[in-house]
Amino acid sequence: APNVACYSSTVLYSNSGGKGKFANFLLASTSFVSFVYGPIWSGYLPRCMAGAILIDMGINLFLEGVAEPSKFESIEYTSIWVILSVMTVFGMTSGLIAALFMALLTSTYSSASDNPVRRMCDAKMFPSSRRRKDREISILDNPFTGRSKIMIIQLQGSLFFGNISKVQDHLFDFLAKRSVVDSIVVFDCTLVNSLDSSACIF
Repeated sequence: APNVACYSSTVLYSNSGGKGKFANFLLASTSFVSFVYGPIWSGYLPRCMAGAILIDMGINLFLEGVAEPSKFESIEYTSIWVILSVMTVFGMTSGLIAALFMALLTSTYSSASDNPVRRMCDAKMFPSSRRRKDREISILDNPFTGRSKIMIIQLQGSLFFGNISKVQDHLFDFLAKRSVVDSIVVFDCTLVNSLDSSACIF
C-alpha cells in the first residue's frame, strides 16, 4: 500500500504539471504520510479497489517503460524487455535478480562508452595570476624548464577498468606529438565522480 500510494501521488503530480518548492514539499509530505499510515488504511480498502489500483499502476509502468522506446537508449530498452520477460516467465524473485544484473551491465556499458578525457593541453595556456619576480617568470617561460613541459589532462565521469584504457591511449598519443621530452603530467580530477582500484593502478 505505501508503494502504491507513493507511486500514484508521483504520477498525479507529474500529470498535473506540478512544479515549484511548495508543490515538491506537498508531494514529499503526502509520500511520507502514505508510507507511515498506508498499512493501516489498506485494511479498510476493498479488495476490488486494491486490484484496480494495481492494474492501473501496472498499465502506467508498462506504457512508460515498454510502449515509449524513444525515451531510452537501446541498451536500456533491451534491459527493460529482459527484466519483463524473466519476471513474466520465472516470477518476481528471478525478475529482481535479472534487474540487478541488467542494471550493473547497463551502468558499465554506459560508463565505458563515455569519453573520460574532457581536455588535454599545455600549462602555458593557463598563465599564473600571481605576481612573480622576473627570474621566476623567465623560468616559467623557458621552453625547457617552464610551462611547456607541464601537460594537463582534465578527466570527467567515472573512471574504472572499462574506460581507463582510453585515458592511456589519449595520453600516449598526445605525448608522441609533443616535441618536449620528460613532460610533467598533471591529472585534473575535479569532474571525476568515482574512481575504482583498477583506475588507481593506472
